[in-house]
Amino acid sequence: MAAKDMSMTMDSRDNLSVVMADMDKANQAIAHDLAAVSQITLAVTADVDKATRSLQFEDMATQLIEHVGNRLQAVHDFLHQREALAEHGYQLLLSNNTEGLDKIRQEHLALPETLKRASHKAVTQEDIRGGEVELF
Repeated sequence: MAAKDMSMTMDSRDNLSVVMADMDKANQAIAHDLAAVSQITLAVTADVDKATRSLQFEDMATQLIEHVGNRLQAVHDFLHQREALAEHGYQLLLSNNTEGLDKIRQEHLALPETLKRASHKAVTQEDIRGGEVELF
């Protein structure tokens, strides 16, 4: 009976050793998989940051293009108004209308305000770190 108990104990110990070895292998596999997932997470984070910066750059470029368009429109309006005033002033000069010429002169002096009204600040950028992008 004691021999049987001893044999059973030895078998249990051997089974326990096998189970412990299997658990050790499973833990090593899990640790390996977690390391791989961690590397993938770092790569995805870097790609998301890069995509965010790209979207921010695209937004800044769009704002800058819009700003340039607004400035060009302001210059166009300025030149158009100046041309109209010059033509009107010429007609007044021919008719010797000094009162009208004074009014034209005042309007001409006010023209630079047309250019000043267009915003001078196109975009701002504080740093190039990844941030947030509002998609909708």
